[in-house]
Amino acid sequence: MDAVAQLADRLTEWSERLLVKGLAKTDAKDVEELHALCDEARELDMGFLCSLLEQLAEAGACYVRDSRADVGELVRRYFYLCQYVSMAETGAEDNQP
Repeated sequence: MDAVAQLADRLTEWSERLLVKGLAKTDAKDVEELHALCDEARELDMGFLCSLLEQLAEAGACYVRDSRADVGELVRRYFYLCQYVSMAETGAEDNQP
């Protein structure tokens, strides 16, 4: 499995785990994982994905810092990431011989 597919798998696992846990229960560990995933995306020269991850991490950190913060921005950024990963996986499947 190539590095991009491995990253996509890790993103899927992260997003599914967070969805099951509940987006409103996002914590500092979840944000740290996003930063690590962003570093991987940066190493693979996946600028747009890195940008999505940074924005999600920022929304998550803001939410974690302020328990009264609106979870809406976090949810919006989360679903942008999920949509991107889904489209990337579909594109990869379509390109299989």
